[in-house]
Amino acid sequence: MVADRGDRCGAGHRTDGQPLMSGHLHAIMATERGVLAANFKWMGWNLLLAVVPLVLALGLFQPGRRRRLWWWAGMLVFVGFLPNAAYVITDAVHIAQDAKQAGRPSVVFGAVLPLYAVYFAAGLACYAGALVQLRRYLVAERKGGLALPVEVSLHLLVAVGVFLGRVDRLNSWDVLARPMAVAGSVGHLAQTRPLTIVLAIVLVVGTAKAATVWAARILVASLRWAAIAVGPTRPSHVANER
Repeated sequence: MVADRGDRCGAGHRTDGQPLMSGHLHAIMATERGVLAANFKWMGWNLLLAVVPLVLALGLFQPGRRRRLWWWAGMLVFVGFLPNAAYVITDAVHIAQDAKQAGRPSVVFGAVLPLYAVYFAAGLACYAGALVQLRRYLVAERKGGLALPVEVSLHLLVAVGVFLGRVDRLNSWDVLARPMAVAGSVGHLAQTRPLTIVLAIVLVVGTAKAATVWAARILVASLRWAAIAVGPTRPSHVANER
């Protein structure tokens, strides 16, 4: 649609009699596209990093797989990248700024909040999926008693990683690229404020993981119930076929 046709058609109508989209709606759609464009790149990158531990978990934690040197190397990479999946929830700090830039409540509720909701859900799904795969692996290997201690330990390591990423702006690969910077930042965690923040992150991450797992179970159960309720479809036949 050509933008200036409304000036020549008169009274907000096209020559074919159909109403033009109002300028207000055009402005809202343009703002929504701006919100998506501004966040697409960094959200996409963060979600790509969040997928890494899930892919590693699916590859590493297979029952019966022998734990050779490459397996332990993969395990270290898994632990190093796992914080990226939980890190997404800390990006909630950007919502207020995006909402302010959006300006209109319709854009906030129609674009900003749904975008962040999908973003959080995707990241947490990767995090929960990786830990669920690990738990299943331990149970299959007859080490189910280690599942809870291992998960709590990973929550703690993830909280440390999230803190280092959000506060000190460190990345997973900085363990190799900048080991001294990572060691210095970890040393500061003994202080009261950083330690308190890390423990708070443990609580948030653990709760978010549990909520994600329960939400997935409810969704799967609902889909199964709906499939049973609908039942198999049968082809219709023409009555009194001759």
